[in-house]
Amino acid sequence: MVNILIKNGLVITMDEDRRIIKDGAVAIEKDRIVALGKTEELGVKYADKVIDVQGNVVMPGLVNTHVHLFQSLLRSLGDDLKLFDWCAKMLNPIFPNLTEDDCYFGALLGCLEMIKSGTTCASDFHYVYTKPTLGDYIVKAMIDSGIRGIVARGFMDTDEAKIVPFLIEEGETALKRSEEFVRRWNGAADKRIHISLAPGPPPWGSPELLKDAKELANKLKVGVQLHIAETLDEVKIVKSLFRKRPIEFLNTLGILDPELLAVHCVWATDKEIRMLKATDSKVSHNPTSNMYLASGVAPVPRIIKAGVTVGLGTDGAASNNNLDMFEAMKFAVLLHKVHNLDPTIIAAEKVLEMATIEGARALGLEKDIGSLELGKKADITIVNIKQLNTSPINRAFSQLVYCANGSNADTVIIDGKILMENRQITVTDEQQVIKRAQEQADDLVKRSGVEYLRETSAFQPGCSL
Repeated sequence: MVNILIKNGLVITMDEDRRIIKDGAVAIEKDRIVALGKTEELGVKYADKVIDVQGNVVMPGLVNTHVHLFQSLLRSLGDDLKLFDWCAKMLNPIFPNLTEDDCYFGALLGCLEMIKSGTTCASDFHYVYTKPTLGDYIVKAMIDSGIRGIVARGFMDTDEAKIVPFLIEEGETALKRSEEFVRRWNGAADKRIHISLAPGPPPWGSPELLKDAKELANKLKVGVQLHIAETLDEVKIVKSLFRKRPIEFLNTLGILDPELLAVHCVWATDKEIRMLKATDSKVSHNPTSNMYLASGVAPVPRIIKAGVTVGLGTDGAASNNNLDMFEAMKFAVLLHKVHNLDPTIIAAEKVLEMATIEGARALGLEKDIGSLELGKKADITIVNIKQLNTSPINRAFSQLVYCANGSNADTVIIDGKILMENRQITVTDEQQVIKRAQEQADDLVKRSGVEYLRETSAFQPGCSL
């Protein structure tokens, strides 16, 4: 019995042949796609629910490969700061004051923002913040929102990590708690939730911690994620300590492998890119955050040319300041064109791949999501392209990347369940979540003594531009 039939759409499959089916249809039974093709040829006579999209786009849900969900409460507090200053002035006062409700409602707000802008799967990177139970509330928010998610549990253990002192967790304790977290949540919500390990990269994670975390991940059959080569300062510190660049040093430790998601890679050299390719490591590209923090421009065109899988991410709302993957696609493609002074260096089709099937591959989920194919999970976004900002329709790939934004997402289906229809969230009261998130943010800012961040700017009158 077909539960949902989507018909009369411009179906962008993102399958191996990158088929686009005009007047196409997708049939869903429970949580899977069971039929796909021309509407008049599909042969589906009855469905519990029929959605006539009237020529709008039907596509795989977007995949956000890197986000910090609780940071939705911190939107705009740390504007116009370098990364280390951003940590010291904004994050450090916040961390010790985080509560379970802060994490839950910040994460729930972020999940709903992503669903409402067409994202169906997100990978959250969550540090311990002195309270090991906080990660549970990120997971609970993901479950309650209905989104498909990965939570990467982070931990650090070195003196260098004292730049963010409330994130430090000693080795044996970190590994014990991480194993408990994996066993508690991996596969939850009918396997909609996955857990990864996120040890601090050098110099914030010791070589011993990194190797032990990798061994534990192998034992538990989960992935590893870590920030790496994000800033020049990081590169200089790692070279001074270990006489190697960050990605090169990870390779000597045996951390690079197909289960690794290397986040940022802004300062990866050609030699390090070859290492990523040789080990089939994956990369998460976060262009908006890299620009926001002035970290640099990742050599993504070279990474892609080398054959490395690259997914796209927004990073957290505290360094973006939104979780709109349509915006991330546009920023990514434009950034590399202007940086390389070459409008042909990366195309709209490639960036759409990064936000769908390549993002799924980066997270190890490509067998289930990232494209519309028979047997895959019914994670689908319907995009209204008959709006002012996307009309007239000439070239669908380009218009999704260059014209559309999150507000064009009309209907979102995850695991065969409609979580947004006609721009209305169906799983919870959106306005109540916004209200509660504001209350939590107000209280958190007050508790943390950073009210001044709401009233001041790094820019001062008289500064030269």
